[in-house]
Amino acid sequence: MQIRIAIVAVLLLAISGFSAEKPLPKPLRALLIAGGCCHDYAGQKDVLKKGLEARANITVDVIYSPDKSTKARFDIYDNPDWAKGYDVIIHDECSSDVKENPYFQNILNAHKTVPAVNLHCAMHSYRIGTDEWFKFVGIHSTGHGPQEPIAIDFVNKEHPVTKGLENWTTIKEELYNNVRVFPSATPLAKGVQMVPQKDGTMKPVDAVVAWVNELEKTRVFSTTLGHNTATVADERYMTLITRGLLWACGKLDDKDYHKVYTPPVKRSNVARGKVAKASSEEAGKQNFALKAFDGNPSTRWCANGPSDKEWLEVDLGAPTKLTGVKITWESEGAKYFHKVEGSADGKEWKTLVDASKTEKNGPYEHDFNAEGIRYVRVAYLGKAGGGWGSIWEVEVYSTQTEKLSAKEASIQSEPLMKEVKVAEGFEANLFAKPPMVNYPVYVAAAPAGTVHRAPPGYGRRRQGG
Repeated sequence: MQIRIAIVAVLLLAISGFSAEKPLPKPLRALLIAGGCCHDYAGQKDVLKKGLEARANITVDVIYSPDKSTKARFDIYDNPDWAKGYDVIIHDECSSDVKENPYFQNILNAHKTVPAVNLHCAMHSYRIGTDEWFKFVGIHSTGHGPQEPIAIDFVNKEHPVTKGLENWTTIKEELYNNVRVFPSATPLAKGVQMVPQKDGTMKPVDAVVAWVNELEKTRVFSTTLGHNTATVADERYMTLITRGLLWACGKLDDKDYHKVYTPPVKRSNVARGKVAKASSEEAGKQNFALKAFDGNPSTRWCANGPSDKEWLEVDLGAPTKLTGVKITWESEGAKYFHKVEGSADGKEWKTLVDASKTEKNGPYEHDFNAEGIRYVRVAYLGKAGGGWGSIWEVEVYSTQTEKLSAKEASIQSEPLMKEVKVAEGFEANLFAKPPMVNYPVYVAAAPAGTVHRAPPGYGRRRQGG
């Protein structure tokens, strides 16, 4: 069982006078569900994800079904809590013949609280014999005409979604009909299509092609445009649905959500899992050299004695351009004298870092630039006060980067949490700091779920005692 520890870090904050800048808002988390009949969902899902993430402070997860029938199902809908954790759902499925319950009710129930964006054939999905889906969407549509260009006219130019947008004419697209526009829906744009007649003339046909629907607790933006991938990739289309999505989430007027989200990254540890060796190993306790490169901070390498002439080495497998190392010694706050050396062939070595006379206590993270390094060696030259050469983990960094995990990103966004250490299997979460609270507060959670709180000032030494 995973146990969470909630830490109210007011003591550290109050003593240090820490003053954090206002953090940038977390990106909106969107779920795009795509698949089903009659469209290039394999290509469109990628265009939509890339387009949205390039225009707003948002991350888009994708669930895609390669089923090209009108009965395409998505297993996620079988879970009543399928939308939990998401700020908005983008429906881009074409599943008109999926009519089962409670699958369908699970979809609708989620949207009692979670906003939605509906694209093109989503309007023709879930024809279960009632108008429940159409009330959610805002318009009931039953079919479409031929593929011909559609002239887009924004009929509600003052609505936040469409304000400032200019009319345009699409490539050949499908114009969906409007059987009924529900009272809760507000049309934003109409499309006019010239449809060929049997007598050779062209007749104009019009229909609402973009609108918003405001339900009791939920906002919904929809557009029937987007049959062809070229339309989806059009800058004007992507701008429209991006603004619609931000409106649905209540973030259209927040400038921070118009900024492009840049995923936090870290330098890649190119030494993880690589072949390692050492001058000696504490074999009796299985503290082998490879344990310092396994990515597990709770396993370590240790020499088999207190000599100050030990070393630990890793083979990166190929010459690499390196930018630094991080060494987590067994006693992280202690002073370790050491060097970091690099070699192209394992024979000729050069010094990359000289901390042989360091005045700094650990942890140690050294930056440098060195090309053509295949072998990296950490030389242990002693510890202030004496001790064995012992290292939990050595991370070797190249020019490669990788995304931070959600847990790492959370810690990075709150600098104070970097100082909090918890045992394996525990999580630490900051849930309050000044000015919400102003005194040290201690909280502990019992296995049964009971939370115990010590009063302010508990545990402080009395004056004079």
